[in-house]
Amino acid sequence: MDTTGPGPIPRLSFLTDDSASPLPAIMSLSTSVYNVFFKRNSVFASTVFAGAFFFGVGFDSLVQSTYDKWNAGKQWKDIRHKYVEEE
Repeated sequence: MDTTGPGPIPRLSFLTDDSASPLPAIMSLSTSVYNVFFKRNSVFASTVFAGAFFFGVGFDSLVQSTYDKWNAGKQWKDIRHKYVEEE
């Protein structure tokens, strides 16, 4: 039997160098996020509800402004002055 083979697989230093790895920073950030938002169920539920509320407000504003730009000149607020006389 030939046990010499091609030799060990070379280690890629840029993948194993701990000083250049962003992993400690990511772990620190994820630990902080966990401790602030997810550790207690009441804070987690509040975060979910607040996120859903602010997402809904932002999404509604985005859709409304897009609709107004798309239909500019065709809406009642744009043509009201042609049909209503101010007293």
